[in-house]
Amino acid sequence: MKKNSCLTLLQNSTARMVIAACVMMTPAINAQPSSTPDQEFWRPDGSVLTVAVTADRIYLGGQFNYIGPYTGGAGVVDLGSGAPNMPFPTVVGVVTSAASDGQGGWFIGGQFTKVGGLPRNNLAHVLADGSVNVSWDPSPDGTNTVMVLANNRLYVGGAFTKIGGLTRNRAAALDPATGRVLEWNPNCAATVYAMEVSGSTVYLGGTFTKVGNTTRNRLAAVDSVTGSLQAWNPGASGGGNAVYALAVSGSKVYVGGSFSTLGTKARNNIGLVDASSNVADNWNPNANGIVRTLLVSGNLLYAGGEFTSIGAQNRNRLAALDTETGLATEWDPDVSGPVSAMRLSGSTLYVGGSFATVGSTARLNLAAIDVTTGAVGEWKPEISTFGASAHRIYALALGSNSICLGGDFTSYGGVPRKNAAALDLATGAATDWDPAANAPVNILVVESNVVYAGGTFTTLGSQNRNCLAALDAETGSVLDWNPVVIGKTPKVSALALSSDAVFVGGVFTNVGSAKRNGLAKVSRSTGSAIDWDMAPEGSTATTAPVINSLLLSGDRLYVAGNFAKLLGKARLCLGAVDARLPNVLDWNPGASNPVVAMVQVDNTIMVGGSFTNTGGLHRTYLATIDTATGTATTWNPGPNKAVYTIAVAGNSVYAGGDFTSIGGEFRNRLAIVSLATGQSGEWNPNMNGIVRALVVTPGAVYAGGDFTTVGGEAHRYFAVFPKRLGFISKAGSTVVTPAGTFEATLQVTDGQRVVIQASTDMIHWSNIQTNVPAGTEVRLKDPAPGTLPYRFYRALLE
Repeated sequence: MKKNSCLTLLQNSTARMVIAACVMMTPAINAQPSSTPDQEFWRPDGSVLTVAVTADRIYLGGQFNYIGPYTGGAGVVDLGSGAPNMPFPTVVGVVTSAASDGQGGWFIGGQFTKVGGLPRNNLAHVLADGSVNVSWDPSPDGTNTVMVLANNRLYVGGAFTKIGGLTRNRAAALDPATGRVLEWNPNCAATVYAMEVSGSTVYLGGTFTKVGNTTRNRLAAVDSVTGSLQAWNPGASGGGNAVYALAVSGSKVYVGGSFSTLGTKARNNIGLVDASSNVADNWNPNANGIVRTLLVSGNLLYAGGEFTSIGAQNRNRLAALDTETGLATEWDPDVSGPVSAMRLSGSTLYVGGSFATVGSTARLNLAAIDVTTGAVGEWKPEISTFGASAHRIYALALGSNSICLGGDFTSYGGVPRKNAAALDLATGAATDWDPAANAPVNILVVESNVVYAGGTFTTLGSQNRNCLAALDAETGSVLDWNPVVIGKTPKVSALALSSDAVFVGGVFTNVGSAKRNGLAKVSRSTGSAIDWDMAPEGSTATTAPVINSLLLSGDRLYVAGNFAKLLGKARLCLGAVDARLPNVLDWNPGASNPVVAMVQVDNTIMVGGSFTNTGGLHRTYLATIDTATGTATTWNPGPNKAVYTIAVAGNSVYAGGDFTSIGGEFRNRLAIVSLATGQSGEWNPNMNGIVRALVVTPGAVYAGGDFTTVGGEAHRYFAVFPKRLGFISKAGSTVVTPAGTFEATLQVTDGQRVVIQASTDMIHWSNIQTNVPAGTEVRLKDPAPGTLPYRFYRALLE
């Protein structure tokens, strides 16, 4: 686990000695987790359903295709390899425009609030070293959708009305060195989506109907220095009444968007107007869908968008058009979804958008295409889309050997991982472990060097494995163990391990040739079903039983889910059976609705689910049940919705689910509850979606689920909340002795190695004390501070 620290400051002057400490009130045994997740741990692009933690790894299972670092909606990759080729600051938001600054850095625009941890509204300058230009901050008050660097000016357009504190309606020019707003002020009445600079003219396209006080329907030309409106006035109307793309070649202005009339002539979504004319040219490719991006090269115009027919040919979303005839050439990449951005480098056209394939080649939202053959290149930056091609690449900008990507993704530079992955516990990055399950993984259990996996998959790697498999914990290779789980729509949701068997729960009818209805005992050596059949039954003859959770305690196996009987005996959603022989035990608490999670706490079984009664008492969604009597205890936290996962550490119960309150206190999907009183703790990470998996260690809380924000900030599907060390604030815990020794008491976890360091400047640190406590407190004693003007301390968990 990464080191965690807390600081304390000692100030010494000739007049007096003052001590101030960073104090955190912590539970009696375990350190308090932070409400802010660690940003360094990689995250998948879909739901996490199960988490398992070992000494050096975090194993994740769920429904995802990719895992990578959190970067926000922009990054820079190599033109050749597609790999990240420079550090880039994290962008909190969406990037819809980008331009090279000509010095190795980048201008980015869009709809965002922070870049590299600095407040930046919708526009920022990233320097060549990957840092944010701290003095460059125009801060437009609306989305920036387009930018062009030309004539030593950065022209920007979008939906803003103010920039740099000055009124600039939807278009402005900035000093690229300082970010100062220049006098250029066309004053557009609505959003500007497209800009092209040609000599002394800036062409504008958008949804506006006026520029200044003069009518200009979605198209205009203004002076590049003064911003004064020029006479050119072709106008575009009909359709969606929008111009999204412009390309200029000499006196020819190519126009793309959503319209049916251009320059007084019928033109569907694409057309050509001469710079000296207000009437559309005869050139008429007639696209049957929106044109989002245009790029002219010699005698060809590349068009991308949402069309399926253009230039008198069927062309899916991308085409090359003859600039004289308007006809589509034979070049036909066949893109499966919208194309939003294009850039040409040599003979390679880089395209971005919202697609899954180019031709027969899988390419998710980014591709490099040969302009001669239409062949898809090997270039394949790994980028998250969080489920899909519904998310887009909106912007591409070329550098010398690199390309800047902008969009609504939140990660790039990660790795493909199908439904299962392992992270390095020290770095947070993905390891090489890659079983590649072809469908969701619901449960992972690690023992020694084996990872047992259950889910709905039918293959892992290139091996056939129906819903259940054993994997090498180091390499991810599929082991020979192969119970074949069979059913109409089979799944494995629960696993419990004994020395010689794996207990398996879920929805299925057979394990191999043995009939087993949702619950089985499988040999760890052979993979065959053992002669042990508890025969769960559903609530009706046509309802299959569902086993959600299994808990092995000695020779007793607790079974939870949605069922009505075990071995012919009534057991509603909860029961206990003999783990050795097929025998149902007397323990029979019952639950009014399905039970999803279980954990043993001393002589009780803690259960979570969607029930409102269990153990003979009214208990909503979370309860403890006596292991001897089967009755619910007095412990009653009272979450207002279902609990899906539980973990216990010391005197704290961690609960995750779909609830928004516990005991009347606002707690969004994840909370700490006192094991003694049932009262909710102050910790409230505030997740916006269901928490489905929890693991708690002395160093951190690991949470997986369907959430996409934590504490209102983007953080998807997996979060690690580090636990903090706390200096105790009770009387006498922090003192300065008459001899000048500074003493303080630090609360820790029993047996956790602690290194205490000191510094006079918070930059250079030296070890002054190392402890492996036998209890939950460490006493810091430092004789040095009496001779120093300032003294800082930090405690590190190793």
